[in-house]
Amino acid sequence: MNIVKALRIFFTLLLATAAIGKLLDIQGFYAIVANYDLLPRPIAPIVAWMLVFGEFSLAVWLGATLTGRAKPRRAALCVVLLHLVYFVWITIALARGLNISNCGCFGIYWPRPLSQATLFEDAALIALAVFMLFRSPLNGLTTAEQPPQTQLQKQPQKQPQH
Repeated sequence: MNIVKALRIFFTLLLATAAIGKLLDIQGFYAIVANYDLLPRPIAPIVAWMLVFGEFSLAVWLGATLTGRAKPRRAALCVVLLHLVYFVWITIALARGLNISNCGCFGIYWPRPLSQATLFEDAALIALAVFMLFRSPLNGLTTAEQPPQTQLQKQPQKQPQH
């Protein structure tokens, strides 16, 4: 297995796990989003649902790239953009000195305080996602992931003679 495929699997599992963790107690995740105090509280539930839907949809999309049914570079770009949004969100909260007891990365089921470590973790995820982006093929599977050709596929077709 090549490194790009391994990264696609990693991000598929990470995003699916994060989305499911948030979805299992969506009310709790509303509160986490509201605790960042970046948005008016009445729209925190809308943003929470958008994040869960976005993460889960991206996990499905990345999973589809593993079978060649989706374009991996576009999916990788969306992973980069999602983590850039999280990075900015975390940076603003830390710069404002907010004391957030649960960063919300996995909903309420793996509570971890928001800290510089959270920021560095997200920076590492961005770096991995950027690597995946630039190493992913534009369309379909990489050459290493292509199924082997059979002898019949390798032989050139003879032109009928008239």
